[in-house]
Amino acid sequence: MFQLTQPQQNPLRRAIAAACRRDEAQAVAEMFESGHLAEDEREQAHSGAWKLSEKIRAKWEKMSGAAALLHQFDGAAPTARPFLAAVQTLPTMTDEASILAFLQDKLSSGDWSEYWKHGQSRLENMALFRKNVQIDANLDVQEQADVLRQAHKKTEQLIDLLAENFIFAEQLDDATIKAARKWEKAGYSVNYQLAYQAAHTQEEAEWHFQQYVNAIYTVGRASKQVEWTSSHGLTVKLSALFPRFEYAQRERVILELLPKLKKLFLLGLEYHVPLCIDAENSEHLELSLDILDALVNEPRLVDYQGIGFTVQAQHKSTPLVLDYLSSLAHGLRKRLMIRLVEGLDWDGEIERAQVLGLNGYPIYTRVEHMRIAYLACARQLFNLAGAVYPQFATQDAYLVAAIHAMGKTKSFEFQTAFGEDDGLYEQVVGRKKWGRACRINVPIGKRTMWLPHIVARLRDYGTAGRFVHDLANDKIPLTELIRCPLDFAIETQGAPNPEVDLPRYLFLQHGWLNSIGLDLNDPLVLARLQERMNIAQEHGFQAASLLAMNTPSEESHFVQNPADYSDVVGAVAFTNRRFVHNTVSAAKAVETRWQSVQPEKRAERLYAYADALELALPEFVALIVRETGKTLPAAVSEVRQTVDFCRYYARQSETVCVARDPLGTVVILGSWDSPLAGVVGQAVAALAVGNIVIVKPAEQASLTAYQAFKLLHKTGIPCPAAQLLLGAGDVGHELVCDKRINAVLFTGKTETAKLINHTLAQRLDLPLLNTSTGGLNALIADNSVLPEKLCADIIQAAFLNQGPMGNGLRIVCVPHEIAETVIHRLQSLMDELVVGNPMNIATDVGAIIDDTTYEQACIYIQKIATVAQFCHQSKLPENHNGLLIPPTLIELNSLEHIQPDAPILHLYRYRSEDLGRMIDQINGKGYALSFAIHSQIRDVADYAANRMETGSVFINSSIHAPVAGSRSFGGHGFSGTGAQIGGHFYAQSLCEGNWRIPHLNVDAIANEKSVQTIENLIAQCHFEHDARVRLAGQAAQVRLHTLRLAQANLPACRGYLHKLTWRSPRHVWIYGGSLETALAALLAMAAAGIYAVVHRDHLLAGFQEQLSNVMRVSDNLQQQPFVSHMVALDLPMPDIKTALAARNGSIVRIIDARRGLDVVRLFDEVGWYEQII
Repeated sequence: MFQLTQPQQNPLRRAIAAACRRDEAQAVAEMFESGHLAEDEREQAHSGAWKLSEKIRAKWEKMSGAAALLHQFDGAAPTARPFLAAVQTLPTMTDEASILAFLQDKLSSGDWSEYWKHGQSRLENMALFRKNVQIDANLDVQEQADVLRQAHKKTEQLIDLLAENFIFAEQLDDATIKAARKWEKAGYSVNYQLAYQAAHTQEEAEWHFQQYVNAIYTVGRASKQVEWTSSHGLTVKLSALFPRFEYAQRERVILELLPKLKKLFLLGLEYHVPLCIDAENSEHLELSLDILDALVNEPRLVDYQGIGFTVQAQHKSTPLVLDYLSSLAHGLRKRLMIRLVEGLDWDGEIERAQVLGLNGYPIYTRVEHMRIAYLACARQLFNLAGAVYPQFATQDAYLVAAIHAMGKTKSFEFQTAFGEDDGLYEQVVGRKKWGRACRINVPIGKRTMWLPHIVARLRDYGTAGRFVHDLANDKIPLTELIRCPLDFAIETQGAPNPEVDLPRYLFLQHGWLNSIGLDLNDPLVLARLQERMNIAQEHGFQAASLLAMNTPSEESHFVQNPADYSDVVGAVAFTNRRFVHNTVSAAKAVETRWQSVQPEKRAERLYAYADALELALPEFVALIVRETGKTLPAAVSEVRQTVDFCRYYARQSETVCVARDPLGTVVILGSWDSPLAGVVGQAVAALAVGNIVIVKPAEQASLTAYQAFKLLHKTGIPCPAAQLLLGAGDVGHELVCDKRINAVLFTGKTETAKLINHTLAQRLDLPLLNTSTGGLNALIADNSVLPEKLCADIIQAAFLNQGPMGNGLRIVCVPHEIAETVIHRLQSLMDELVVGNPMNIATDVGAIIDDTTYEQACIYIQKIATVAQFCHQSKLPENHNGLLIPPTLIELNSLEHIQPDAPILHLYRYRSEDLGRMIDQINGKGYALSFAIHSQIRDVADYAANRMETGSVFINSSIHAPVAGSRSFGGHGFSGTGAQIGGHFYAQSLCEGNWRIPHLNVDAIANEKSVQTIENLIAQCHFEHDARVRLAGQAAQVRLHTLRLAQANLPACRGYLHKLTWRSPRHVWIYGGSLETALAALLAMAAAGIYAVVHRDHLLAGFQEQLSNVMRVSDNLQQQPFVSHMVALDLPMPDIKTALAARNGSIVRIIDARRGLDVVRLFDEVGWYEQII
């Protein structure tokens, strides 16, 4: 049985979960009603906000230092993002060469003197500084280094200034308490904040816990035992106290974290110190409420009136959260302190929802809608008087004035943050002012801990639309600034921000819907998922081939869950290979019929299939988890990829492929590591353009394939057009050997792909072979990285969703300077991973697919460990009954022993000056699938990405699964041949005709010099007039129809930039043809920057001297390792093809150019996928 969640009995908690991503317009309408201001309240709010804002603006004119920088910082300026990167990263860097390179990169965005001048009182004369700190290309290396050292000094001093502004002290001791008494005298109370970021390791969590314990002792000793609402307190961040604070690990959180929290809160009671649970992202809300419930119901805390909880106005579910908190307090006759903040990590919430494909956002997409919600939640808190003590944390003068008007004689407090020195609360606190209580939230800790907080504050002040930003802009009149947000709602009618696409409509402007995902932190979602998955597995699964002709099956064999051999998933009956001939015959018989179906009709059926797959997501997830050992998130991703493929190729069948002839009958040989997306994705691409498909999935994933094709037939794709043939490897071999097959699409091992290529080479024709064969995927980091993010991305790519797949990370290369830090952190993160049966939601790492693969992995680990510098493995569960391999990290002092198929992570240390040689060594392995580069130095990232042979480049990102139309999948060399699945050309490669180039954001640039060389030769040849006209036309066409240096932007989620580039092969063999057709092909290749190779007997060989800059002549081309492609102007004989197939190295791609060369087919796609830091 699947174990995902326990049923939620509390109706208020169910309502909170149900409201999480409700319609924004509906939520705003409700907030508008409940946040309504009476006429007198509105007048008081307006006049109060006017006075506050007027005085703040007047004070800002006299500000200097960090405060002036804050209020003048413009997040939209080209220098803003590089400057923020420097603030967050520079203090963590130690290697001078990397520091100078980092600064040179960031300073290229523009002049930073507008930032540096705010530290003028602490710096040298700024006129001299501006004169000296200029990055001038004419300076020699030493002079540039001196200039950059000055820039480093100035930037560090400014960061120190910002840190002093936002961090009160490095540690909380008696001296700190004494220094804070100045606020107490002015009428403020204090909340000390000890953590801003979550803990990711047990070591970090333990350290934070001890800091909290010590802080309670320190604050408690100085406590004057006044009212709880006036006592100095602490803010407690739950995610800082447990490294796996997530819903999937709820059982561990309750078992391990809750006792520690009870100890903290009991200390708070004993020492009279209020403790407020800090804000977390929406994905942690349910778990935070579970923790609060347990604390409030703890009998030993019955008299503790200092329990606090933070809620966010930007969350749509907050009103229901407040109702729940009130019910908790009423039920136990307690009074909870409820702190209302505007919001946390808005961009992160949007990005997460888009990446996961959720059915909406948990937050408001407009700032004004959040402000309306703040007013409504404030009104609700006032109405809950007696059960809660309201605390309002905001720097928005209008909200402050409105709350003051609403609160009247009620008891509550405002809250501000240390460093917000804008004079707002100077006008609010004190008997001679508004007489309102206020609490200052004071960060305590070392500078490096709070750098993300400093960056977040700068971003808030630099974001247009935020009150603190717009108030600093004197071009915005106060009448506009202090306008009631309720008026804004009347204008928008609650409509979401049009610049923020809903996850469902992320790709809508490109013609297709995004697939729907699941929020695995939502208990209601988990409950429904658990119910449907358990129902789906009640009766087991039966599978047999789905063929056009009645065909007997062999005796069924049982399928076991590789993570638990006692779990029998179902039974599969294979088809004997002797029936393959009949299967192909049935396919050939319906080729014309399926091709005659109009493209829009084929698309309509594929759209219907995509919808059906989405509806059946729980059933497919359950089957994938049990049959292949994939984890729950990986299985959900697998289904979503499949849905995306269906919609994307359906769209292409209506557009770029609409008037093309199909190839005929296509054989698809699938792999177990992508049991649904890999098989169905290729099948729907072929079907969309009018091909017939025969699919033989991996024998270990037959049940999943059966269910997928059974559903495909139900949605209108006839069985003869899409046959499923279940069987072992001999069935696949028989299919490949059938000479009626027009194309083979293979996913699997390189060795098998080469055998298929050798078989096809023996034929007289040129059937298409497209392969995807995995890779030796590497991640390289330099000294400019943030180790926390780097290690999180490594764990994700190596062991989680991508771990056992061909796209999993295999090599990590880190500089010597940070290697020990990275290794220690990786070990700690690995120790937190849960290995086991993925039917339990807590499982992070599932099973190996079968005994053979398991044994090979074990043997490899034992062998490689003998030459390793060290080996670290995660723990396995006791008494498990499955094929579990612990996540394994091995450090090597050489790259030569690494094999691509082993699901383990290899780590290699390198020196910065050896970066190029190391990349060449990795390239020398012959694989080119996925590569990640982590660097905040643009030149380093571009250098590594351009030098590495790869199909996908991930910049400052983990290696992610493909998303059709946004992030394609495929490689070259040993990693595959042909167009990338999910890319623009994949469907086109499965039909006839020249490929259509996508819309380019950077136009291609032909190699003009090379084209002119050939044109000069053509002018010297005595061609007939018609031939000269044709060649002149070809020369004009190749200048435009090329992809050399071209780029195309791709749609992407918020926080990412995706683009597509292309690389041409270095040497291509021109085979056969007349002199005219050979020169035409040479023109196209030369324009693309490709160096041609011809045999000594070829017609072009006689022009070797004239064509020396575009062509070379060679003997025995079949054995030349530098030849990666053949352009076949004539049909090559089988002996030539088999010789090519038999050679060592990767598969030589043969391009059928008998009707002319479409040079676009020679280019390899390279996707660039960058995460914006």
